[in-house]
Amino acid sequence: MNNTDSPERGGKSSQDNTEEKDSAAVKAFDHSKTTKKPRPPKPSNAVTIAVSSRTLFNMVNERKVFEEDGLESYVAFQLEHEDQPLTPGVSFPFVKEEPRIDILINNAGVYQCPYTKSEDGFEMQFAVNHLGHFLLTNLLLDVLKRSAPSRIIVVSSKLYKHGEINFDDLNSEQHYDKAFAYARSKLANLLFTLELSQRLENTGVTVNALTPGIVRTNLGRHVHIPLLVKPLFNLASLAFFKSPEEGAQTSVYLACSDDVDGSQGKCFANCSEEHLLAKATDQEVAKKLWDISEVMVGITN
Repeated sequence: MNNTDSPERGGKSSQDNTEEKDSAAVKAFDHSKTTKKPRPPKPSNAVTIAVSSRTLFNMVNERKVFEEDGLESYVAFQLEHEDQPLTPGVSFPFVKEEPRIDILINNAGVYQCPYTKSEDGFEMQFAVNHLGHFLLTNLLLDVLKRSAPSRIIVVSSKLYKHGEINFDDLNSEQHYDKAFAYARSKLANLLFTLELSQRLENTGVTVNALTPGIVRTNLGRHVHIPLLVKPLFNLASLAFFKSPEEGAQTSVYLACSDDVDGSQGKCFANCSEEHLLAKATDQEVAKKLWDISEVMVGITN
């Protein structure tokens, strides 16, 4: 398991601010996917940002960004979703350390990797992109409810349109197509959002999804691009892909904007509500996926 036992903390603690109530934002965020983070205006009240990183190197880089932005309180965790066992009580040990969480952004991801399995034996894209977020969110639900009004944001992809939920082969053992597996995991994100929204009625906690578009990150590190084509691809990405800052705008919008107060179970793109295909709004499939996901990660009610 590639994670540390204790988080790296920096800056002023919440106890140092006696006049304003602290809030905590937790991002299940794959930092290897961005080179520079969006920098929204500094909030007027004290905020603690908690971020997970794959490596200690990324944690150090994030610390520099936070300090440059003048962020007074932050928590950085080393957490490799690909190697983390999906087991309540073992996964995400930091969840017990935060007394208040106002915003949870589920944004960790892996894209079109070769067929591999997680430590628990699940197909990697389904494990990282869906099951990891499913478990983390469920582990944080109690504190999110105590912190209400609070928000959950799930980052999906327009590629969900090419995915299908095959309950007979969620582990892709019969057939593995890396593009289809990614699309399926992104469809699972939307179905998870749909079912969770039903379960959060009258709790003060909202959940919404988003599709960020094509962003210039190394999420596609598993995609082979011929050496001779790479210069042209890089030029095209500069011209047509979003920058990390642009790609993060809808996440920031859903986390911070008053425009989405009370919005529940919807999907957004470019800071506007997005129409979804019927496959992403099928409540029966969403409920079945939830039930199976509970069994896969070992959640019992």
